[in-house]
Amino acid sequence: EDQSYAGGLDPSMTGAEGNKGLVDEFQALDNEILQWMMPMETESGHKTWQCLKCDKNGTKVDTMRHVETHHIQHAGFTCPLCGMFSKNRNSLRKHISVKHRKNLI
Repeated sequence: EDQSYAGGLDPSMTGAEGNKGLVDEFQALDNEILQWMMPMETESGHKTWQCLKCDKNGTKVDTMRHVETHHIQHAGFTCPLCGMFSKNRNSLRKHISVKHRKNLI
């Protein structure tokens, strides 16, 4: 299973080649988030992930979003296309996919 989340932001979504720093920042944040999660298995054998800060369970991506949103202190993210500020990577991903859809093609 892929260990990367990168906030759901594909590096190609920005439409520019100079965003390696943003991708590196996302990977570093992924690594920090993963330290606050533990894989679990339900009684029925399904894999789930648990937040070690509050015991919330969910899919890997949902738990990563939860930890980032509720437990990690971060300055936020700036859209590389327009400069809009987002509090978390999921908001930035949604913003780029909606507001800059034409730039992604």
